[in-house]
Amino acid sequence: MVIIIVICSLFMVACTSNLSLLVNFQVMEQTISITVSGLVQGVYYRQSTREKALELGISGVVKNLPDGNVHILATGSADQLNELVHWCKQGPPHAKVKSVDVEDLERQVFMSFVIQR
Repeated sequence: MVIIIVICSLFMVACTSNLSLLVNFQVMEQTISITVSGLVQGVYYRQSTREKALELGISGVVKNLPDGNVHILATGSADQLNELVHWCKQGPPHAKVKSVDVEDLERQVFMSFVIQR
């Protein structure tokens, strides 16, 4: 009986420890809004952004805006997001990026990175 209680206690400590790590990881993530202007529609900017975000382990959404810009909501670590913003300034080969505006948002949870049509 004592052995079972000790094992259960150790299991509970291990689970609590792992939960703490998970909570800390989620707190380290942040969400940003990125608006990219220039020649960024019709040049595979959304698809290329999705591929880059998935490569970096970022979740979120990318969509074309009616004004010709591309809008991105992205959640990840500061390093991941900085790398995505750096990539956005160049974009895919045929894009001609004029500006990249970044805004910090409250953390949002996304299941993957998708193209919104």
